[in-house]
Amino acid sequence: MMKRALFLTVLLLAGCAAPKGEFSHRKTQLFLHDAKLEKESSGNPVIDFERQRLDFGTVSAADRTAREGHYLNFWWRAPHNASGLTARLEYRQQATGARVHVQEIAIPESRRRTVETRFKVIGAAYQKNGRIIAWRAQLLRNGAVVAETRSFLWE
Repeated sequence: MMKRALFLTVLLLAGCAAPKGEFSHRKTQLFLHDAKLEKESSGNPVIDFERQRLDFGTVSAADRTAREGHYLNFWWRAPHNASGLTARLEYRQQATGARVHVQEIAIPESRRRTVETRFKVIGAAYQKNGRIIAWRAQLLRNGAVVAETRSFLWE
């Protein structure tokens, strides 16, 4: 009986994994950096370090304001030497309502299976339009969507 349960568990877990050579979303990291919303210290050294890293090299208040906003990092699983890849971020902001903003990043051919993409909505775009309220990230290969992740509020 124990062997049968173990076999079924392994079979279920294997069914959940993406097949080798397939595209998939692996991880998302979202970070909002805004001095008006932050306390002096969060009490978490990792968050405090991230804030300091983003502000490194700023001299004036204008420099710090230009770096305030959303930082969105996405990690994707892709086959070795995949080419023709583009990462697309679609998002909505507070002040623009239903209008969808789009950023795209062309991804060079990589020998690694994990591909990282970094998007920023900072500076004037953040100061004028406000926080991101919903987003969707897609990995495209030659224009076709091969992997996707989205926020809860995205339609």
